[in-house]
Amino acid sequence: MIPAGIPEPVGRRAGFDHMVRLGRLRSPQSIEVRLGTSRAGAVDVRLYTTASVDAVIPAHPEADWE
Repeated sequence: MIPAGIPEPVGRRAGFDHMVRLGRLRSPQSIEVRLGTSRAGAVDVRLYTTASVDAVIPAHPEADWE
């Protein structure tokens, strides 16, 4: 449940980040993305599959998903 006063997309992102921190959601792959033309601007972006995200809910019925 997203607390009152928090915009829904922000709440969903915070929930997603929390699942990653808990280790309930893992990124099977990451890619390097360059920002600008130098490698100094490169960052790793983690990729998630929809199947791994969908599997979190039945795997953790103790959580309040509403």
